[in-house]
Amino acid sequence: MNFEDLKVIWDTENERPAFTLDEEALSRAVVRRAEKFRRQIFWRDWREIGVALILVVVFLWQGITSIGKAGGEVTLLGWSHFITALACAFVAGFIRISVQRQKAREASHADSIEGNLKKLSSHLSLQIRLLNSVGWWYLLPLLPGGILFIAVTSEDGAEFWGRSLFVLLLFGGILWLNLWVAGRHLLPQLQEVAWLLATLENHGEQVASAVPSPRPETESTVRGISRFLLVALILTGIGWFVFLVLPDGDASLEPAVGSRPVSESGYAKVAPFSGVRWEGDQVIVRLGKDWRRLVSIDGIPTDRIMAFAREEFGDRARKRFGEDLPELLAKMGHDPAWEVMLELATGDGTTESLKTKMTKQNRDLVRDQGIE
Repeated sequence: MNFEDLKVIWDTENERPAFTLDEEALSRAVVRRAEKFRRQIFWRDWREIGVALILVVVFLWQGITSIGKAGGEVTLLGWSHFITALACAFVAGFIRISVQRQKAREASHADSIEGNLKKLSSHLSLQIRLLNSVGWWYLLPLLPGGILFIAVTSEDGAEFWGRSLFVLLLFGGILWLNLWVAGRHLLPQLQEVAWLLATLENHGEQVASAVPSPRPETESTVRGISRFLLVALILTGIGWFVFLVLPDGDASLEPAVGSRPVSESGYAKVAPFSGVRWEGDQVIVRLGKDWRRLVSIDGIPTDRIMAFAREEFGDRARKRFGEDLPELLAKMGHDPAWEVMLELATGDGTTESLKTKMTKQNRDLVRDQGIE
Protein backbone atom coordinates (compact mmCIF):
# COMPACT_ATOMS: atom_id res chain seq x y z
CA MET A 1 0.00 0.00 0.00
CA ASN A 2 1.44 3.38 -1.05
CA PHE A 3 0.45 6.53 0.78
CA GLU A 4 2.24 8.93 -1.57
CA ASP A 5 -1.08 10.51 -2.59
CA LEU A 6 -1.76 11.29 1.08
CA LYS A 7 1.71 12.84 1.44
CA VAL A 8 1.19 14.95 -1.68
CA ILE A 9 -2.08 16.31 -0.33
CA TRP A 10 -0.44 16.99 3.02
CA ASP A 11 2.78 18.48 1.64
CA THR A 12 0.93 20.70 -0.82
CA GLU A 13 -1.22 22.14 1.91
CA ASN A 14 1.82 22.77 4.10
CA GLU A 15 3.40 24.91 1.39
CA ARG A 16 0.55 27.43 1.56
CA PRO A 17 1.17 30.58 3.59
CA ALA A 18 -2.11 30.12 5.41
CA PHE A 19 -2.41 26.54 6.58
CA THR A 20 -5.61 25.01 5.24
CA LEU A 21 -5.83 21.27 4.75
CA ASP A 22 -7.96 19.72 2.04
CA GLU A 23 -9.59 17.44 4.57
CA GLU A 24 -12.14 16.07 2.13
CA ALA A 25 -9.46 14.85 -0.33
CA LEU A 26 -7.35 13.41 2.46
CA SER A 27 -10.37 11.68 4.00
CA ARG A 28 -11.33 10.10 0.66
CA ALA A 29 -7.80 8.81 0.16
CA VAL A 30 -7.67 7.30 3.65
CA VAL A 31 -11.09 5.65 3.33
CA ARG A 32 -10.27 4.31 -0.13
CA ARG A 33 -7.04 2.69 1.04
CA ALA A 34 -8.63 1.31 4.20
CA GLU A 35 -11.57 -0.21 2.32
CA LYS A 36 -9.28 -1.86 -0.25
CA PHE A 37 -7.20 -3.48 2.48
CA ARG A 38 -10.29 -4.51 4.44
CA ARG A 39 -11.84 -6.21 1.37
CA GLN A 40 -8.66 -8.14 0.68
CA ILE A 41 -8.48 -9.44 4.24
CA PHE A 42 -12.24 -10.12 4.37
CA TRP A 43 -12.22 -12.46 1.38
CA ARG A 44 -8.99 -14.11 2.46
CA ASP A 45 -10.39 -14.83 5.95
CA TRP A 46 -13.64 -16.29 4.62
CA ARG A 47 -11.81 -18.46 2.11
CA GLU A 48 -9.71 -19.89 4.91
CA ILE A 49 -12.73 -20.37 7.16
CA GLY A 50 -14.63 -22.09 4.33
CA VAL A 51 -11.77 -24.43 3.50
CA ALA A 52 -11.28 -25.26 7.19
CA LEU A 53 -14.98 -26.11 7.65
CA ILE A 54 -14.95 -28.33 4.54
CA LEU A 55 -11.92 -30.16 5.94
CA VAL A 56 -13.73 -30.60 9.27
CA VAL A 57 -16.52 -32.46 7.46
CA VAL A 58 -14.06 -34.50 5.37
CA PHE A 59 -11.96 -35.65 8.32
CA LEU A 60 -15.00 -36.36 10.51
CA TRP A 61 -16.41 -38.50 7.71
CA GLN A 62 -13.08 -40.33 7.35
CA GLY A 63 -12.98 -40.96 11.09
CA ILE A 64 -16.57 -42.22 11.24
CA THR A 65 -15.96 -44.43 8.20
CA SER A 66 -12.88 -45.95 9.84
CA ILE A 67 -15.01 -46.88 12.88
CA GLY A 68 -17.40 -48.79 10.65
CA LYS A 69 -14.55 -50.59 8.92
CA ALA A 70 -13.03 -51.51 12.29
CA GLY A 71 -16.17 -53.15 13.61
CA GLY A 72 -17.28 -50.24 15.79
CA GLU A 73 -13.91 -49.57 17.41
CA VAL A 74 -11.93 -46.33 17.14
CA THR A 75 -8.51 -47.23 15.76
CA LEU A 76 -5.46 -44.99 15.80
CA LEU A 77 -6.12 -44.15 12.16
CA GLY A 78 -9.59 -42.96 13.18
CA TRP A 79 -8.13 -40.88 16.00
CA SER A 80 -5.76 -39.18 13.56
CA HIS A 81 -8.78 -38.11 11.47
CA PHE A 82 -10.74 -36.85 14.50
CA ILE A 83 -7.75 -34.90 15.87
CA THR A 84 -7.20 -33.23 12.50
CA ALA A 85 -10.92 -32.36 12.25
CA LEU A 86 -10.74 -30.75 15.68
CA ALA A 87 -7.65 -28.78 14.62
CA CYS A 88 -9.42 -27.47 11.49
CA ALA A 89 -12.42 -26.44 13.59
CA PHE A 90 -10.08 -24.59 15.97
CA VAL A 91 -8.44 -22.71 13.07
CA ALA A 92 -11.83 -21.68 11.64
CA GLY A 93 -13.02 -20.55 15.08
CA PHE A 94 -9.82 -18.64 15.78
CA ILE A 95 -10.07 -16.67 12.53
CA ARG A 96 -13.76 -15.94 13.09
CA ILE A 97 -13.20 -14.69 16.66
CA SER A 98 -10.27 -12.53 15.50
CA VAL A 99 -12.50 -10.92 12.86
CA GLN A 100 -15.24 -10.18 15.40
CA ARG A 101 -12.82 -8.65 17.90
CA GLN A 102 -11.30 -6.49 15.19
CA LYS A 103 -14.73 -5.12 14.28
CA ALA A 104 -15.29 -4.19 17.93
CA ARG A 105 -11.91 -2.41 18.09
CA GLU A 106 -12.59 -0.43 14.91
CA ALA A 107 -16.05 0.58 16.16
CA SER A 108 -14.42 2.49 19.04
CA HIS A 109 -12.81 4.97 16.62
CA ALA A 110 -14.68 7.98 15.22
CA ASP A 111 -15.54 8.29 11.53
CA SER A 112 -12.93 11.00 10.82
CA ILE A 113 -9.56 11.26 9.11
CA GLU A 114 -7.73 10.43 12.31
CA GLY A 115 -10.29 7.79 13.29
CA ASN A 116 -10.05 6.03 9.91
CA LEU A 117 -6.26 6.05 10.12
CA LYS A 118 -6.48 4.48 13.57
CA LYS A 119 -8.86 1.82 12.24
CA LEU A 120 -6.43 1.00 9.47
CA SER A 121 -3.51 0.98 11.91
CA SER A 122 -5.41 -1.43 14.18
CA HIS A 123 -6.23 -3.72 11.26
CA LEU A 124 -2.64 -3.78 10.03
CA SER A 125 -1.38 -4.49 13.55
CA LEU A 126 -3.76 -7.43 13.86
CA GLN A 127 -2.66 -8.94 10.55
CA ILE A 128 1.01 -8.61 11.50
CA ARG A 129 0.35 -10.36 14.82
CA LEU A 130 -1.57 -13.16 13.09
CA LEU A 131 1.13 -13.72 10.49
CA ASN A 132 3.92 -13.67 13.07
CA SER A 133 2.09 -16.23 15.23
CA VAL A 134 0.73 -18.42 12.39
CA GLY A 135 2.93 -21.30 13.50
CA TRP A 136 1.13 -21.51 16.85
CA TRP A 137 -2.54 -20.99 15.98
CA TYR A 138 -2.61 -22.44 12.45
CA LEU A 139 0.21 -24.91 11.77
CA LEU A 140 0.88 -26.44 15.18
CA PRO A 141 -2.73 -27.63 15.79
CA LEU A 142 -2.57 -29.56 12.49
CA LEU A 143 0.65 -31.38 13.36
CA PRO A 144 -0.48 -33.97 15.98
CA GLY A 145 -3.13 -35.53 13.74
CA GLY A 146 -0.79 -35.44 10.75
CA ILE A 147 2.13 -37.06 12.58
CA LEU A 148 -0.17 -39.71 14.06
CA PHE A 149 -1.52 -40.48 10.57
CA ILE A 150 2.04 -40.86 9.28
CA ALA A 151 2.93 -43.14 12.22
CA VAL A 152 0.01 -45.50 11.70
CA THR A 153 0.26 -45.73 7.92
CA SER A 154 4.04 -45.93 7.38
CA GLU A 155 5.41 -49.35 6.59
CA ASP A 156 8.92 -48.76 7.90
CA GLY A 157 11.15 -46.21 9.59
CA ALA A 158 12.47 -44.77 6.34
CA GLU A 159 8.95 -44.04 5.12
CA PHE A 160 7.99 -42.49 8.46
CA TRP A 161 10.95 -40.11 8.51
CA GLY A 162 10.70 -39.30 4.81
CA ARG A 163 7.05 -38.28 5.08
CA SER A 164 7.61 -36.46 8.39
CA LEU A 165 10.53 -34.50 6.94
CA PHE A 166 8.38 -33.44 3.99
CA VAL A 167 5.64 -32.17 6.34
CA LEU A 168 8.15 -30.30 8.53
CA LEU A 169 9.76 -28.63 5.54
CA LEU A 170 6.36 -27.72 4.10
CA PHE A 171 5.15 -26.21 7.38
CA GLY A 172 8.48 -24.45 7.90
CA GLY A 173 8.22 -22.92 4.43
CA ILE A 174 4.66 -21.71 5.09
CA LEU A 175 5.79 -20.17 8.38
CA TRP A 176 8.74 -18.41 6.73
CA LEU A 177 6.49 -17.02 3.98
CA ASN A 178 4.04 -15.57 6.50
CA LEU A 179 6.82 -14.00 8.57
CA TRP A 180 8.38 -12.56 5.42
CA VAL A 181 5.10 -10.99 4.29
CA ALA A 182 4.57 -9.46 7.73
CA GLY A 183 8.05 -7.92 7.81
CA ARG A 184 8.45 -6.93 4.17
CA HIS A 185 4.95 -5.72 3.23
CA LEU A 186 2.67 -5.09 6.21
CA LEU A 187 5.14 -3.52 8.64
CA PRO A 188 6.12 -0.68 6.22
CA GLN A 189 2.41 0.02 5.63
CA LEU A 190 1.84 0.23 9.38
CA GLN A 191 4.72 2.66 9.77
CA GLU A 192 3.38 4.85 6.97
CA VAL A 193 0.04 5.07 8.76
CA ALA A 194 1.86 5.82 12.02
CA TRP A 195 3.75 8.63 10.27
CA LEU A 196 0.51 10.20 9.03
CA LEU A 197 -1.11 9.91 12.46
CA ALA A 198 1.88 11.49 14.16
CA THR A 199 1.90 14.34 11.62
CA LEU A 200 -1.83 14.96 12.16
CA GLU A 201 -1.43 14.96 15.92
CA ASN A 202 1.36 17.54 15.58
CA HIS A 203 -1.01 19.83 13.63
CA GLY A 204 0.80 19.59 10.32
CA GLU A 205 4.39 19.66 11.57
CA GLN A 206 5.99 16.64 9.90
CA VAL A 207 7.74 14.33 12.32
CA ALA A 208 10.04 12.84 9.66
CA SER A 209 11.29 13.91 6.28
CA ALA A 210 10.36 10.59 4.64
CA VAL A 211 8.30 7.51 5.34
CA PRO A 212 10.63 4.88 6.83
CA SER A 213 11.16 1.68 4.87
CA PRO A 214 12.47 -0.83 7.38
CA ARG A 215 14.13 -4.07 6.40
CA PRO A 216 12.52 -7.39 7.42
CA GLU A 217 13.53 -8.48 10.89
CA THR A 218 15.67 -11.43 9.80
CA GLU A 219 16.80 -12.34 13.28
CA SER A 220 13.24 -12.42 14.61
CA THR A 221 12.10 -14.51 11.63
CA VAL A 222 14.83 -17.11 12.16
CA ARG A 223 14.05 -17.25 15.88
CA GLY A 224 10.32 -17.79 15.21
CA ILE A 225 10.96 -20.58 12.70
CA SER A 226 13.47 -22.26 15.03
CA ARG A 227 11.04 -22.33 17.95
CA PHE A 228 8.27 -23.75 15.82
CA LEU A 229 10.49 -26.45 14.30
CA LEU A 230 11.73 -27.42 17.78
CA VAL A 231 8.17 -28.07 18.97
CA ALA A 232 7.39 -29.82 15.65
CA LEU A 233 10.40 -32.12 16.09
CA ILE A 234 9.24 -33.01 19.62
CA LEU A 235 5.82 -33.97 18.21
CA THR A 236 7.53 -35.98 15.47
CA GLY A 237 9.56 -37.79 18.13
CA ILE A 238 6.32 -38.71 19.91
CA GLY A 239 4.99 -40.00 16.58
CA TRP A 240 8.16 -42.09 16.14
CA PHE A 241 7.59 -43.61 19.58
CA VAL A 242 4.01 -44.46 18.58
CA PHE A 243 5.32 -46.04 15.39
CA LEU A 244 7.82 -48.18 17.32
CA VAL A 245 5.40 -49.47 19.94
CA LEU A 246 2.70 -50.46 17.43
CA PRO A 247 3.23 -54.09 16.55
CA ASP A 248 0.69 -54.40 13.78
CA GLY A 249 0.02 -51.13 12.12
CA ASP A 250 -3.41 -49.58 11.62
CA ALA A 251 -4.98 -50.59 8.37
CA SER A 252 -3.91 -52.82 10.80
CA LEU A 253 -1.44 -51.26 13.07
CA GLU A 254 -3.62 -52.09 16.01
CA PRO A 255 -6.50 -54.24 14.72
CA ALA A 256 -9.73 -53.70 16.60
CA VAL A 257 -12.01 -56.51 17.68
CA GLY A 258 -14.19 -57.52 14.77
CA SER A 259 -12.06 -55.76 12.11
CA ARG A 260 -10.39 -57.73 9.33
CA PRO A 261 -7.18 -57.39 7.31
CA VAL A 262 -9.20 -56.86 4.11
CA SER A 263 -11.46 -53.79 4.05
CA GLU A 264 -12.72 -51.11 1.72
CA SER A 265 -9.62 -49.05 2.52
CA GLY A 266 -7.25 -51.74 1.25
CA TYR A 267 -5.22 -54.73 2.32
CA ALA A 268 -3.30 -54.96 5.57
CA LYS A 269 0.44 -55.45 5.21
CA VAL A 270 0.71 -58.41 7.60
CA ALA A 271 1.87 -62.03 7.60
CA PRO A 272 1.50 -65.05 9.94
CA PHE A 273 5.14 -66.12 9.57
CA SER A 274 8.43 -64.24 9.90
CA GLY A 275 10.26 -65.93 7.05
CA VAL A 276 9.55 -67.96 3.92
CA ARG A 277 11.64 -69.99 1.50
CA TRP A 278 11.04 -72.65 -1.13
CA GLU A 279 12.39 -76.15 -1.51
CA GLY A 280 11.27 -77.04 -4.97
CA ASP A 281 7.51 -76.45 -4.95
CA GLN A 282 7.23 -76.79 -1.17
CA VAL A 283 6.76 -73.67 0.95
CA ILE A 284 8.86 -73.55 4.12
CA VAL A 285 7.93 -70.89 6.69
CA ARG A 286 9.55 -69.68 9.89
CA LEU A 287 7.52 -69.57 13.10
CA GLY A 288 9.61 -68.27 15.95
CA LYS A 289 12.98 -70.00 15.50
CA ASP A 290 11.64 -73.08 13.70
CA TRP A 291 11.26 -73.65 9.97
CA ARG A 292 8.30 -75.84 9.00
CA ARG A 293 6.73 -76.96 5.74
CA LEU A 294 3.42 -75.14 5.19
CA VAL A 295 0.64 -77.48 4.05
CA SER A 296 -2.35 -75.11 4.04
CA ILE A 297 -3.73 -71.78 5.29
CA ASP A 298 -7.29 -71.78 6.66
CA GLY A 299 -7.79 -75.12 4.94
CA ILE A 300 -6.64 -73.88 1.52
CA PRO A 301 -3.75 -76.08 0.24
CA THR A 302 -0.52 -74.19 -0.29
CA ASP A 303 -0.04 -75.57 -3.80
CA ARG A 304 -3.46 -74.19 -4.74
CA ILE A 305 -2.55 -70.76 -3.31
CA MET A 306 0.73 -70.70 -5.23
CA ALA A 307 -0.95 -71.82 -8.46
CA PHE A 308 -3.37 -68.91 -8.21
CA ALA A 309 -0.51 -66.53 -7.33
CA ARG A 310 1.39 -67.56 -10.46
CA GLU A 311 -1.70 -66.96 -12.60
CA GLU A 312 -2.37 -63.59 -10.97
CA PHE A 313 1.15 -62.19 -10.49
CA GLY A 314 3.42 -64.22 -12.76
CA ASP A 315 7.10 -64.05 -11.80
CA ARG A 316 6.27 -62.09 -8.65
CA ALA A 317 4.11 -64.88 -7.22
CA ARG A 318 6.53 -65.83 -4.44
CA LYS A 319 7.10 -62.22 -3.44
CA ARG A 320 3.36 -61.50 -3.28
CA PHE A 321 2.78 -64.70 -1.26
CA GLY A 322 5.29 -63.62 1.36
CA GLU A 323 4.54 -59.89 1.51
CA ASP A 324 0.87 -59.56 0.48
CA LEU A 325 -0.85 -62.68 1.77
CA PRO A 326 -4.19 -60.99 2.79
CA GLU A 327 -4.55 -59.51 -0.71
CA LEU A 328 -3.68 -62.85 -2.32
CA LEU A 329 -6.22 -64.77 -0.23
CA ALA A 330 -8.90 -62.10 -0.80
CA LYS A 331 -8.47 -62.32 -4.57
CA MET A 332 -8.93 -66.08 -4.27
CA GLY A 333 -12.29 -65.41 -2.63
CA HIS A 334 -11.20 -66.02 0.96
CA ASP A 335 -11.54 -63.20 3.53
CA PRO A 336 -8.94 -63.95 6.24
CA ALA A 337 -9.20 -62.88 9.87
CA TRP A 338 -6.33 -61.50 11.92
CA GLU A 339 -5.62 -65.05 13.07
CA VAL A 340 -5.29 -67.78 10.47
CA MET A 341 -5.06 -71.55 10.86
CA LEU A 342 -1.77 -72.86 9.55
CA GLU A 343 -1.42 -76.58 8.80
CA LEU A 344 2.21 -77.53 9.25
CA ALA A 345 4.09 -80.75 8.50
CA THR A 346 5.75 -82.56 11.41
CA GLY A 347 8.87 -84.69 11.44
CA ASP A 348 6.97 -88.01 11.58
CA GLY A 349 5.00 -87.35 8.38
CA THR A 350 1.83 -86.09 10.04
CA THR A 351 0.50 -82.54 10.24
CA GLU A 352 -0.57 -80.23 13.01
CA SER A 353 -2.76 -77.14 12.97
CA LEU A 354 -1.62 -73.92 14.62
CA LYS A 355 -3.67 -70.77 14.94
CA THR A 356 -1.34 -67.82 14.28
CA LYS A 357 -1.82 -64.06 14.40
CA MET A 358 -0.83 -62.04 11.34
CA THR A 359 1.31 -59.01 12.21
CA LYS A 360 3.06 -56.17 10.45
CA GLN A 361 6.31 -57.08 12.21
CA ASN A 362 6.27 -60.54 10.62
CA ARG A 363 5.53 -59.08 7.21
CA ASP A 364 8.41 -56.60 7.53
CA LEU A 365 10.79 -59.45 8.37
CA VAL A 366 9.61 -61.35 5.30
CA ARG A 367 10.01 -58.26 3.13
CA ASP A 368 13.53 -57.68 4.47
CA GLN A 369 14.50 -61.09 3.11
CA GLY A 370 14.22 -59.61 -0.36
CA ILE A 371 12.12 -62.37 -1.94
CA GLU A 372 12.31 -62.32 -5.72
